[in-house]
Amino acid sequence: MGADCIFCSIVRGEAPATKVWEDELALAFADAFPLERGHLLVVPKVHVENIYALDPELGAHLFRLTVRLAAALKTELEPDGMNLFQANELAGGQEVFHFHLHILPRWKERAPFRIIPNRTRSPYDELERLFAPVRARMAGVGPRA
Repeated sequence: MGADCIFCSIVRGEAPATKVWEDELALAFADAFPLERGHLLVVPKVHVENIYALDPELGAHLFRLTVRLAAALKTELEPDGMNLFQANELAGGQEVFHFHLHILPRWKERAPFRIIPNRTRSPYDELERLFAPVRARMAGVGPRA
């Protein structure tokens, strides 16, 4: 675990947190700087910097837990909606470099969460050109597949 990682410190019990769920692989706790009432973070117990280093099986476990927690928040807090958010690297808005998922209950009286408020439609041929190498990589055809 990261010696100076706040989430690793929480996992080790060295830093305080309001824990909501804990199992052998994951920990869910209240965000100390919540964006909304009920804001939770879901983290792996092992230090994983970002999604690129995340084992797919561990990722599946974290997402299954996130689904269960979101349903519990929906029942108990009765929000009007829910956001899931996950950021990677500085340009992606990651602030703590330990993989984590945010669960954000939302209420109508608050402005909806938006990353980019104005969007424009991309031409279909541009999208096809952009994603053709991604499809090839996923199919095992491209370099470093």
